[in-house]
Amino acid sequence: MTALREFKKVENGMVHIKIPNDFGSDEVEVIVIPKANPMSELDPYFTKRKEHIAKAIEDIENKKTKVYSEEEFEKEMDKFEKELVLKYDN
Repeated sequence: MTALREFKKVENGMVHIKIPNDFGSDEVEVIVIPKANPMSELDPYFTKRKEHIAKAIEDIENKKTKVYSEEEFEKEMDKFEKELVLKYDN
């Protein structure tokens, strides 16, 4: 029995397979299995974190999430700390 094994990219929901002329059969069995990702096998949360990071980057690019410079962050934290002291320091 002759067998072919190839890793293909899915493009527009389709996978293209070229069968060699000397394959020896005019009929084939096709089994589609997602390519294993070694990171997701080692870390069950890899895919979720990857999705979360992609969403965070998208939100930053679309201005849905504000990004602070280090200086701005320090000023905001100083302000926050002062508010906490005023509220809870009795």
